[in-house]
Amino acid sequence: RRCSLLPSTTVAQLKETARKVLDLPGLTHCTVRAVRYLHDVVCLDDDAKTLEGYGVSDGTALLVFPKAPPSSSSLAFLCLDWENDAGSAGARADGGGGARSPAMVYRGITVDRALRMLGDKLSCSQEELRRLFEFVDIFAERVFAAPGFIHLDEDEVLSLVTRETLVIDELNLFRHCLRWALARKER
Repeated sequence: RRCSLLPSTTVAQLKETARKVLDLPGLTHCTVRAVRYLHDVVCLDDDAKTLEGYGVSDGTALLVFPKAPPSSSSLAFLCLDWENDAGSAGARADGGGGARSPAMVYRGITVDRALRMLGDKLSCSQEELRRLFEFVDIFAERVFAAPGFIHLDEDEVLSLVTRETLVIDELNLFRHCLRWALARKER
């Protein structure tokens, strides 16, 4: 499930949101872990501390483990998006709909920047290329779904789709490649 939160959301507010999403009783104790690609797993154990205080950012998966009766073994997997409206208080669960999060930035790279870098790989340093392909591996769905993807040339698309480390469903990858091929045919 997706959950939109503010960087200022406390761990206690996150746990309350998880209780609502899972329909757990209000006093159910929860343990929270933050998981992010190429980072250590972080236990969010201080209820007063904010997500930002733990270094949690957009694209972080939050695993919520409720300590419920033995008959119910629930686990909430929450994918974190920053809430658009900085004036909103606390956290909200939106089931995947709702306001779109601002442009996602990971290690200084956005989807648009990644597509531009792919088109101009010769001017990128080795470190920039490593970060670029790390970004593409993690956020492949967003990169392939971006409007600019259909403007990449054949070599650039092949350099992406042949990567073994892409995090994308193969059927979705096929659909995006089909969209690219149809757009190329019309050019």
